[in-house]
Amino acid sequence: MPRFEFITKLFDNHDTVLVREHWLRESELHKFHDNVNYTNVCGSSGMNDNILLSGRPYRGTAILWRRYLNYAILALEIISKRMCDIRLTREGDLVMLLFCVYMPCDTEYDMSNLNEYNAILQEMVDLGILLDVNTIIIAGDFNTEFSRARFLHTRALTGS
Repeated sequence: MPRFEFITKLFDNHDTVLVREHWLRESELHKFHDNVNYTNVCGSSGMNDNILLSGRPYRGTAILWRRYLNYAILALEIISKRMCDIRLTREGDLVMLLFCVYMPCDTEYDMSNLNEYNAILQEMVDLGILLDVNTIIIAGDFNTEFSRARFLHTRALTGS
């Protein structure tokens, strides 16, 4: 469960906070808005609302931002449940995408994880092209280590 007191403290000095592994279902994402004053939220969950949860919950990303930001902010519909995304537009010239991701685990052999990883990367690229943005910021957990050259996700990120 998120530590709302900690997130509230982060907003003392920040206008945007990105959270991963919040362990909330889609139907519970309102708890960010309910517990952190003057914020809006865009989020995703890896847990299905219609299935009884057994064991430890998992995944989930969220982007929280102050309501008073001088941007037009739009939460975008995306395919992957491993990320969330907002588009920020400032009158004039700035159009930016902000992604919060929690990628699948990296291995030397798991092609299904690699396929999901590549699909997430491609969805981010496609959105950037479709929306003709100036800037893309991606934050979160890429679940890879660049020093592990043999691992599949490292190769996907570096293009080698």
